[in-house]
Amino acid sequence: MIRCARGGGNNSAFEALQQLDVAAFIVTGALSVDVAAARIVAQTALVAQVPMASIMSVTARGYAATIAPHQDVELPFDFFPERTVHLRASASAGLASGYVKPGSLSLP
Repeated sequence: MIRCARGGGNNSAFEALQQLDVAAFIVTGALSVDVAAARIVAQTALVAQVPMASIMSVTARGYAATIAPHQDVELPFDFFPERTVHLRASASAGLASGYVKPGSLSLP
């Protein structure tokens, strides 16, 4: 079961989490995220939603993946000395046991 709030960067984390390392699973029998594949998929999902954003980092540990996207945004007014702000965010998704059938997911 995948637990993740959907929307924005969380969709990227959700997509990244689905990139399982099959070779590691065959060797160890434990699920883990393929970080290289997760980074590519997360960037693709993020750009589809927010074209000017990019990924600063993708981390994966066992059953969880976290992405840290950022974007520079130009302000539409002259109130502050700097007209550009740097926005940063973080989104995570995690695998949990308990998937039984479609519709059985219990998201927080």
